[in-house]
Amino acid sequence: MTGLTPRVQSTSEPISAITTITNPLGEKNVAGTQINPATQDTLAQILTQLDITLSALRDAFIAAVGLKADAATADDLSDITTTTAYAKLRRILLRLSSDAFTATIQGAARTELDTMLAQLSTYLSASGAAYAATVNPGGSAKSNVEQTLEDIGDILAGAGITTFPAAAAAANGVSLGEVIHYIQDTVDTIITNIAALQDLAQSDILSDSTPFAGASVDLIKTQTDKIPLAQQETEWASTAVSQQVASASATALTIGSITPTFPTGATAVRVILLASLHAANQAANTHHVALKVEGQKAAGGYLTQLDLTAQPTLAMANADGAGDSWSGAIDVSALVDTSAAQYDFRFEVDSDNAGAINYTSSFVLVLVYTM
Repeated sequence: MTGLTPRVQSTSEPISAITTITNPLGEKNVAGTQINPATQDTLAQILTQLDITLSALRDAFIAAVGLKADAATADDLSDITTTTAYAKLRRILLRLSSDAFTATIQGAARTELDTMLAQLSTYLSASGAAYAATVNPGGSAKSNVEQTLEDIGDILAGAGITTFPAAAAAANGVSLGEVIHYIQDTVDTIITNIAALQDLAQSDILSDSTPFAGASVDLIKTQTDKIPLAQQETEWASTAVSQQVASASATALTIGSITPTFPTGATAVRVILLASLHAANQAANTHHVALKVEGQKAAGGYLTQLDLTAQPTLAMANADGAGDSWSGAIDVSALVDTSAAQYDFRFEVDSDNAGAINYTSSFVLVLVYTM
């Protein structure tokens, strides 16, 4: 290397060549020399080669981007394909502007988008905070509306309640699930008890003090005694009797006898006597007749059942064949009982004229009873 002058190379030639190609179009170095002589065309020359003028390029840019004066309305942004980029931006800004929203939402003014969204979140969660709600008893907590609604659907008509709450009678602070469980338990108990009663013979209930485990005939009777008993009725009639009386003093007429046969096990509620009397004048005389009804049990002596002697009950004009009649219902429960005795009933008549009168009498005994 002695005697040789070393070559000084300030820049790598390959790197310099690459830099010349990649430097920006029309760029010069500090000496004013064009860096990339192969691409010294001006922008106008390039546009000429592309068959487009600067004014055309400007118009195309304006058509795509738009001008500041382009109109824009706060609509629903559905017609975005026919507006410029600037108009689209203005329309979006109008939607977010202070006067784009009216009234209030959840009590807060909808003047800003973030305020509106924050207030909307309070619809979904208290204070808009994250939540974890367990809607389905025994299920897992859900932190979003979709799964929470799915849990509600399962409870109403889906997979059902995961863990049904214990039964509890309806009261303040008691859930529907607890009450439904209580109702189900009550129904099951009733069905079980009915089935047990159906398996009993009537003789067991009437004769055994404990017809089945835990049963009490007295308690059963206490409840069944509250059921109103159906009342029944039966009647017996005497043979109608006719006789003539010619007297101005009290006269007992022919008796009508009845021997009632009470149904076995019957309990009398009341006994009614239906008494009927017809009087017919046998001569041209005027009559005013007072009367009473009497009855006796087993020939034990007559007792007055109805006394109408305070005033005349029958009246007949002064004509042969003139007539009058009387009938009535009399409660004779104090006289008649369930024994198989004979009962005799009769009318006692008292006319103010001794002329002859033909009397016809009959009696019907009505028993109202329960079994």
